[in-house]
Order: sequence, then structure tokens, then C-alpha cells
Amino acid sequence: MGFYIILILIFIITFIILFEYKCKETFLLQSDVQNKIKYDGNIDDFIVILKNAFCSNATNGILISILNTDSQSKTLYIDGSGSIFSNFSDGSRKFYGSNERIGLIWHPDNINHFTSPDNCMYPSDGATVGRMVNNKIDRCAKIEGQTPIPKMCNNTNSCIQDALSQQKQNCSNNINCNYNEFVIDRYLDTTYDKTKETVKYSSYPSALVYIIPNEYFVYNYEDDFTKMSNSFTDDTTIIIIILNGKNYPTFEYTTVGDFKNYFSNSKKTEINKILSKVSTIC
Repeated sequence: MGFYIILILIFIITFIILFEYKCKETFLLQSDVQNKIKYDGNIDDFIVILKNAFCSNATNGILISILNTDSQSKTLYIDGSGSIFSNFSDGSRKFYGSNERIGLIWHPDNINHFTSPDNCMYPSDGATVGRMVNNKIDRCAKIEGQTPIPKMCNNTNSCIQDALSQQKQNCSNNINCNYNEFVIDRYLDTTYDKTKETVKYSSYPSALVYIIPNEYFVYNYEDDFTKMSNSFTDDTTIIIIILNGKNYPTFEYTTVGDFKNYFSNSKKTEINKILSKVSTIC
């Protein structure tokens, strides 16, 4: 009798372990980025590349996509769009959301991979999950009477410069000077059935990104660590972007495994000093 009880307990424990492992892989398998999100180059050089891409208006900026979170399971979900982070205008220094801080970041050179007819960009929030054609999601659909109008890429990156220029004009006129929206996957539906979610990347992300804004930020990194560790391996690189009072960034980095250690008392003091600055020097 005792032997059978032991076998049953072993079976239950094995099932739980396999179930948790499968759940941990859910995000990675659905988004097809498993083992493809680690930056292979010199990370210090990458930080310099990111800073230069942000500061120079001659570039297309940095593509960043903020991830959505299931509040109950603390699972991260891919979004079908992101933003071009750039010093081009007040609006292009802003990100989607105030509470969501975890995202994906691409090498600036790889933006050129996202210029097909299935990519487009809006100078502000395009409300893309609400754009439908024949009852199906079309994040680049031109809906009569709905603004903003998408700038279609059509195999060139002019869509980015056109949208950034429109965004700059809007900011100058105090019209909807908010984050822009770049569509990564035109037909991705992240609203109705997350269990069937897939995403098509023309180029894989280089790293995770963690945004520390000058507004709304509290040190709840334990919760954020749980979200990331549920979906990514410990050696996954995280680019830290600390935004000062004018949304100008300081770029740093860590890994998922070292994320909690990053927030030492001395680092918190350093972060708080950066957050309080109002410098516009790039």
C-alpha cells in the first residue's frame, strides 16, 4: 500500500514540475524568441550604439515594444506594436503606458528589417487593436474618419521619418504630443485569445528592456523580476533606461538573474538623482 502511495506522489510531483516548466515556456514558444533574445556582441559597445541612435536625428531611432502583463498569472505577452524612441521631438521620448515597464529592444540597424507593406507607423497612438477589416485585426488599416492615419512603409523606412516629422509638428502645435506607434505585426491579435498568440518578427530582439520613468516609478522590482524570470532565462540581457525629468535617457544594463541585485541602496540613490534631473543634453 505504501509503495503505491509513493508512486502516486512521484507522479503528482512530476506532473507539477512539468506543468510549471511548460507554463514558463509559454511566452517564449508563442513568440518564437526562445534562445534568440540574447545579445551576442559586447554589451558596452551596444550601450554606445543605443545612445548614438537616440541622440542623432539622422538615424531612425530605437525600436522598443512594451510587453503586456496578465495580472493574475504574471505572464508577459507580446504586443503587435512598439514605439520609435528618439530625440526627434518631445513625443518620441515617451513610451506607451505608465505601469508597464518591461519590453523588448532591437539593435537600431535592424529597424530596416521592419519596412514591408505589413509594417506602418503612426505619429501617436494608433489604437491599432481596434482597427478591423472584415471583422479581423488589421493594425495598419486606414479607417475612414479615424485618426491618426498610418504611414505605410512599403519596403522603405520613409514611414519612420514621415511619422516622426508629423509627431514633431504635432508637439510644436500642442496636438497629441504623446508616444508614437510602430506596427511590428500587422495582423497580430493580442486581445481575444492570448493562448493562441503568435508573433512574426522580421528581426529578433536584441535584449529585454526595463524602463525607469521619472513619473509613477516605485521600486516594485520584486514583482517585475517574477514576471521576467517566469518567461526568460537568467542570462537574458536587460537594457535599463532611466528617464530624467525631460525624458532624456541614461542607458545601463544587467541580466534577469542579477536584476534584483542591480537595485542596491547605492544604485537607488544614483537612480533617484538621475530621475530628478531636468537636463536636455543628449
